[in-house]
Amino acid sequence: MRKEIFAIGFLLLISCATQGDLTRIEQHLVYLNGKIEDLEKNQQKLENTISSQQADLLVQVSPLQDKIKELRGQREETVYELQQLSQRIEETNKKIEHSEKRLAELEAKLEKTIKMMEEKSIPSSKTQKEEGLYKKGLNLFRQKEYEKAIAAFNKFLKLYPLSPLAGNAQFWLGEAYFAQKKYEEAILAYQRVIKNYPKNIKVPAALFKQGKAFAMLGDNETAQILWKQVIKKYPKTKEANLAQQALKKVKK
Repeated sequence: MRKEIFAIGFLLLISCATQGDLTRIEQHLVYLNGKIEDLEKNQQKLENTISSQQADLLVQVSPLQDKIKELRGQREETVYELQQLSQRIEETNKKIEHSEKRLAELEAKLEKTIKMMEEKSIPSSKTQKEEGLYKKGLNLFRQKEYEKAIAAFNKFLKLYPLSPLAGNAQFWLGEAYFAQKKYEEAILAYQRVIKNYPKNIKVPAALFKQGKAFAMLGDNETAQILWKQVIKKYPKTKEANLAQQALKKVKK
């Protein structure tokens, strides 16, 4: 395009210029054409350089883009792991809080139990007096001091009717009467064990000895009824075996 313009201009100049002018114009035109070619070459080089640099940049940018994607993926994984860790920490804290609460409850319960055991292990003056009077009556009975034993047990039952040892004291009172052959008094004493202390460990023995007292009075019929009750109500006790033996002797 530029060459055509110059050509047209050149023709116009020929029509009105001298030979010298034409020569100068031609030289100048050649110079300009050279410049134009140089510029075009430089432009082409520049374009090639730019294209090459763009390609290089693309080559350099592509790994960077991949790295950015990788780092974003790692960031997302890290955020997720942090969320999971935070959740686990929260759950662990709740478990710790629950465990501490449970531990505090157990410690309070243990302290209460220890306190109760200490209170039970240190007998009060009243308990000491109860046990002392009961042991006194029991020792007198074993020494065959039956009258004194009866007095001790009666005193115990009067002072401590609700004592855990009251049922036992009532039974040994009956035993003291039985040893003195006071069978009617013994029967009444055994009956109080059965009636007033039905859950006492001495009830089977009281029922069996009541039967023996009736037998000693010659009332074998009542004795057999009582012994059968022992066998029926307390079949796995020592007194049940004694009652079976007593029934066999009466039948003979």
